[in-house]
Amino acid sequence: MSWTPNVPIPDQQAKTTPALAEFGGLLHLVHLGESSNDLWHSWYDGAGWRPNERIPDQQSKAPPALASYGGRLHLVHLGDSSNQLWHSLWDGQRWTANTQIPGEKAHSAVAMAEFGGLLHLVHNGDSSNRLYHLVWDGQRWRQLMQIPGQLAKGAPALAVHQGRLHLVHQGDSSNALWHSTFDGSAWTTNVEIPGQQSKAAPALAEVGGLLQLVHLGDSSNRIWHSTFDGGTWAPNIPVPHQFAEEAPALAAYAEPGGTRLHMVHTGDSADTLWHSSSDGILVNRPTRRVVVIDIDGCRWDTFYRHLRRVRMAGASTEVAYRFELAPGASDDTVLGDGASTCSAGWASCASVRTAGWSTSGCR
Repeated sequence: MSWTPNVPIPDQQAKTTPALAEFGGLLHLVHLGESSNDLWHSWYDGAGWRPNERIPDQQSKAPPALASYGGRLHLVHLGDSSNQLWHSLWDGQRWTANTQIPGEKAHSAVAMAEFGGLLHLVHNGDSSNRLYHLVWDGQRWRQLMQIPGQLAKGAPALAVHQGRLHLVHQGDSSNALWHSTFDGSAWTTNVEIPGQQSKAAPALAEVGGLLQLVHLGDSSNRIWHSTFDGGTWAPNIPVPHQFAEEAPALAAYAEPGGTRLHMVHTGDSADTLWHSSSDGILVNRPTRRVVVIDIDGCRWDTFYRHLRRVRMAGASTEVAYRFELAPGASDDTVLGDGASTCSAGWASCASVRTAGWSTSGCR
C-alpha cells in the first residue's frame, strides 16, 4: 500500500504549516494556533495523539522547525513579530526558555536536520532570498557559510540520505524545486528537479532507503509525492484525496511494524490538522484507462470484485468506471467462451495492466 486515508487530529487546528520530528519513541508535532501566534505541542505514540498543550511564552509569526539532536528535541522559530530566530529544547518533560540565535534572522521558516554529529540549520535572509547554513554543536550556534549560488523565496527542507545532507527549496522567484547536497564541507551546485513545482515550501524525510519529498502543486492545493534513490528523482504523483492550503510536514517514525513516513497538514480550506502515513512506496496511478485482457472463463462476480480491488489499490481515482452485465445475465455468468477457469486465482483468469503498474499481487 502507499498512503493511508488522512484523518483529522482531534481538536487541533493551525493557521499555517506544522512541524514534525521523532524523539524519544514518539512523533512530536508543534504548530501555531488557529488564530494566534502561540506555539502548541502534541505527540503521537503509534495509536493516537495526545491533546496539544501551549508552549509557555513562545510565539512565532511563521511555521516552526523541529529536529532531534543530542538527546533533546530542538525547536527553532521566528519571533512573534520579528524575523529574529529563537531556539528552545525539550528534554521529554518540559521546554527550556527560548533564547535568541545571535545575529540570525529569516523572513521564512527554517529547516533543521542532524548530520555528521552536528545540528544543521538552513534559512533565507532577513530581507533577501540568499540561503545561510548554521550548525549547533551542543553549546553554541555558528554560521558555516552563505550557500553559494542558492536563493529561495520560501522555507527550505533538509534531510539526510546516503551519507549526505540534502536540501530542497523553491527558486528565487519561481515555483521550480531545486536540489543540492552537502558532504560535510561543501554544497554541490543545485539542480532543478525535473517537472516538479510547488507554490509552497517542500518537505523531506528518509524512509525505506529513499529520500521522500512531498509538496503542493504549482497552483493547486493538491499534495504531490516523489522519491530520490541517490541518482534520480521519480516523477511525482498525487497523494490520493489529500489537499492542503499550507505546506505539509513530513517525518519518519519507527513503529513496531517498521519505519513509516508520516505527514501532517492543514485542510484544503480549513485550519484542521490532518494526519496520514505511508510505506514510502510510490503507487503510480495510470494516465490512461485500465486495459483488461484475457478474461475467458471468469464469473462476472469474481471479475467485478477484482476490478474493485484494482481501483482500491490506486489504479484510478480520477475517472469513474461503471461495469454492467447485459440484460438477462447474472452473477454466475461466465465471460468469454469459458476456455479457462478462475480456480487458480486472478493471475490466470485475467491480466490487468496499468501505466507502469501490475495487479499481480492484489488478490
